[in-house]
Amino acid sequence: MRHLFLLLMLAAPIGAAAHPHADVQQQVLISIGRTEAVLTYLVVPSTEDGGHMFDHMDTDGDGTLVAVEQNAFVSMLLDQTDLVIDGKRVNLEHNSVEIPERSEMKLGTGLITVTASTPLVLGAEVEHRVSLDVRYDSFVDGWYLQPFYFSDITEGDSLPVLNRPEGSTIELLIPAQ
Repeated sequence: MRHLFLLLMLAAPIGAAAHPHADVQQQVLISIGRTEAVLTYLVVPSTEDGGHMFDHMDTDGDGTLVAVEQNAFVSMLLDQTDLVIDGKRVNLEHNSVEIPERSEMKLGTGLITVTASTPLVLGAEVEHRVSLDVRYDSFVDGWYLQPFYFSDITEGDSLPVLNRPEGSTIELLIPAQ
């Protein structure tokens, strides 16, 4: 019986990916290390808003999202994302974008995925302050931001301190090692 429970728990995320959502869900995963930060934006449309979201990005109204339209969406998203390291905003480079077909988005089962990254130089001899703020609100107001750390950040005696001041913002204090 215990093995069946474990099997069901492992299979749950797979089934959840195809489950229609009643609300638009937005999350940004920030993976950060001393030499790089990678942001992964995940947007799950809702059954009510998915078609409208697709139409918002489909600027010529032809029912398909060509590279120009996808890149315009990504540019707006990145322009409204502030990654600040030690008081200086860093530029994010667009790495990839995946946007499902309108039919999937309308059903609330699609997943929009955008990745962006930037090289960093975070020396281990001093502490560093990192903040991430996402203001893009064309679909819904608010993002859940989740940090992850590369091994070069977690080496040593202490882990980064996470603060969630308000809204779609997180602050990290990365200690010296």
